[in-house]
Amino acid sequence: MRGRTPLAIAAAAMLSLAIPASASAGISILVDDDFFSPEVSPANAGNPVFWSSNGTTTNIHNVTQDKNLFDSGPASTSLSFQRTVSAGTFPYYCDQHGDKGGVGMSGKLKVKPVQLARKRQAGLVIGVQWGGADQTGDQFDVRYKGPGTDGKYKTWLRNTELESGEFGTNNDPVRVKPDKTYSFQVRSESSITGKGSGFSPALKVETAAG
Repeated sequence: MRGRTPLAIAAAAMLSLAIPASASAGISILVDDDFFSPEVSPANAGNPVFWSSNGTTTNIHNVTQDKNLFDSGPASTSLSFQRTVSAGTFPYYCDQHGDKGGVGMSGKLKVKPVQLARKRQAGLVIGVQWGGADQTGDQFDVRYKGPGTDGKYKTWLRNTELESGEFGTNNDPVRVKPDKTYSFQVRSESSITGKGSGFSPALKVETAAG
């Protein structure tokens, strides 16, 4: 993993905001013979996710993300694995009973970014958090959709090491308008392999009326 520059560290600290309590709640996934339950799990950025067999399995299992963004290691009958997730869509599988692309014993995490409170009261700014400690990736692509984008997503940040940002600060990347809806999607990537997740479910934010 790349070392962060002093500027990136300072920027991350400046932009870091408190994650809402709902974002820290744990997500539990049962590992059984031979399936994950639930198969598709919604989560928020910053959620810890727990995979556990709880003594229910007779076969050995593990958890391997399709793009190797997380891996529980060798298969076991007593699997217990935890990872705090950043935003993105993460298909995964058991390499003993499944394969990439949703083959056999497989599952999917759909991790949405979360909205954060503004630090500044003046002007319209949308705080968005997409990363966190022990996250599933060390750089991120962040895109947005809103007024003036013709219903299409546009890039806000590409290959950023920041884990959160303030959309609209100093009109960057746009001036946020009142009484409008903005949508944000994020994908997590590894700077070492260049491989990443799919884009996350959309975080939709409605700005206050002017």
